[in-house]
Amino acid sequence: AQWAVGAVGEELVGRALEESPHLSEVVHDLDVEKWRKDRDSNFQWEKRVVANIDHLAHGAVGNIVVDAKVWSGFVQNVDGAAQDVGLMQRFPDSIPRQKSVETVAWEATHVAGGASAVILCVVGGQVENGFFQVTAPMPDNARPGCPSFVTQLSHLDKLLSTLPAQRTMSLGQVLAQSDDLKG
Repeated sequence: AQWAVGAVGEELVGRALEESPHLSEVVHDLDVEKWRKDRDSNFQWEKRVVANIDHLAHGAVGNIVVDAKVWSGFVQNVDGAAQDVGLMQRFPDSIPRQKSVETVAWEATHVAGGASAVILCVVGGQVENGFFQVTAPMPDNARPGCPSFVTQLSHLDKLLSTLPAQRTMSLGQVLAQSDDLKG
């Protein structure tokens, strides 16, 4: 049931991206594949899906990796990191929202030519000020200089309008040159 809720969120975000005047191309549901040893076949190497990029969008703002999250509650900027303070108070062992931002930043490293920005788009919940930039340190494997944002769906287009223009490869070129992405 949770998968179905997530799929609806992805559909809503995908539609909003396709209708945005700031974007010209959008592809959905890209698998990130990596070489791994397969235990079932005597540890032979094979490509395995290790992650999924919900949406990769292209426009004057460059190539943007967008992940949809169906979250309730209020996501806020706490010392530059995405947190749901109410959730953490109710469930201290829950995974912080910031971990989701870091995961999407890692997924974006598999985009050939690099992503111009990473956006975590919240469906259902609210985000402080509609959207904010995450300034907390990212994992070492995240692309330096690639800004990360958290936005609620109703503010996605407003966020896109604030991003600077960037010259990047088309999505066709990105997909042709990204060894790890499969759609």
